[in-house]
Amino acid sequence: CGLAFGEDRILVGCIYRPPKKNGDGQVLSSDEALFRSLRGARRLVENGKYGSILVAGDFNMPDIVWSSDGVGSASDLALVSKSFLLTLDDCFLSQSVVVPTFHKSVDDHTGSILDLIITDEAVRVLNIEICPQLGDIQRAHSVIMWKYAVGKHKKVEFRAKRNWKKGQYDMIKKELEDIQWSSFMSSRDLDDFYNFKRMQIF
Repeated sequence: CGLAFGEDRILVGCIYRPPKKNGDGQVLSSDEALFRSLRGARRLVENGKYGSILVAGDFNMPDIVWSSDGVGSASDLALVSKSFLLTLDDCFLSQSVVVPTFHKSVDDHTGSILDLIITDEAVRVLNIEICPQLGDIQRAHSVIMWKYAVGKHKKVEFRAKRNWKKGQYDMIKKELEDIQWSSFMSSRDLDDFYNFKRMQIF
């Protein structure tokens, strides 16, 4: 939905992505619809219909490790999680929750970050509070409260940056050497190859 505060128009979305029971981490049609929605939201901002994007909800991707600056780690992730991070990167979106929001039991002291706050202007997300769980305390999500700055403000462009110094370049080189290029490229063009390798590397 759209919210207007004077000339400040914000596109707001609420997401619930069910956990996948098959556990294979493949991208399903519902995931593709989610990624299309995020790209569509970005286009609305680029076309000037809205000034910013705010999306929050339960994304159920426990394998993503979020750093303190909201950048997700893409190493050893399921395909759907890699695709999600690539979508955020392509849409210039960042994620603001960096502490666990879900615990499987009272003995689970590590927890997972399943509930996310996604925006194209991270500086607008203020005073995030992780509050007590809603429902069964044995296995429940924490309530997240935050403030979102509206009205006149200076536009800050944000894009997550990858730490290229930690790239596993020997592994990438070996994977490239192991590809049977003649058969691999026989039915693909350069765009197909680029997208395929980008998905594997990131």
